[in-house]
Amino acid sequence: MEGYILMIKESDVKNVPGGGAEVTGGHESLPAPAAVDEDKDGANFPESTAEPAEISDSVLDGKNMWALNCIFCPSKIMPAKVASYHVEERALPKMKQKKALSEGLEVEPLSRWFMVSDVMMFDNIGVSNAVGDIKYLTCADCEMGPVGWTDLSNKKCYIALARVRET
Repeated sequence: MEGYILMIKESDVKNVPGGGAEVTGGHESLPAPAAVDEDKDGANFPESTAEPAEISDSVLDGKNMWALNCIFCPSKIMPAKVASYHVEERALPKMKQKKALSEGLEVEPLSRWFMVSDVMMFDNIGVSNAVGDIKYLTCADCEMGPVGWTDLSNKKCYIALARVRET
């Protein structure tokens, strides 16, 4: 059976006297995240960052409908309605490498991105050293990633929809 996560908007939660809360508005069910693997240090990694089947819940008028947050910590990466939806096949290194770097870097093909024209449009983002003509983007707080990349030739930044959560 497929698992589900119940998504409740903060505005739909009402405090109840004596502690606790009550849901007062509508809510929606979303599929649970990908299976999680725990490494030797205890950090949880998604086994796959498969892209969502439907994009209509993420994009409104060509922009990100929701704020983008890290999937590992509560860090807010980008506010809502600032990034343009962009489709381009691009491979990013996997967030968890199962083999030694000397054997080569494992990559994952991704094609759905939110793009901004300047790195200053992020709330929090970490940037790697240059690797060829790109820099990888990570969570600024927990340093997990890459969640995206920036093109050094035009300074545009791309965040993979599969590597962030929307709130």
